[in-house]
Amino acid sequence: MMAKSRVTFALDCCDREAIDWASNTGGYNKATVQDVMLGAIEKLFGDKVPEQSIRWLTDNGSAYRAHETRQFARELDLEPCTTASAALRVMEWQKG
Repeated sequence: MMAKSRVTFALDCCDREAIDWASNTGGYNKATVQDVMLGAIEKLFGDKVPEQSIRWLTDNGSAYRAHETRQFARELDLEPCTTASAALRVMEWQKG
C-alpha cells in the first residue's frame, strides 16, 4: 500500500506555474506553509521583498489562517486572503 503524499504549494495564478512546494507523508503545519511562502518569494525576487504588496490567496486550513503565518506573510509584503468557506457561501446564498 502506498502512503498518501500531502503537498503544500505556491502557484502563480496568472501562468499557473508552481513556484515552490513541499511534500511529505504526514500533515502540514504553519512552518511548512511559511517555508513555501519564503521559497516562492526568494525564487521570484531573490533576496528582496516585492515593491508592491502581492495578494496571497490561501486555503482555509488552520496552518494558513494561523496568526503567525499571516504575520509572516505581511513581513514578506504579501497580503494574505482566503476564500469564503463553503458553509459560509451556502448561508449567504440561503439569505439571498
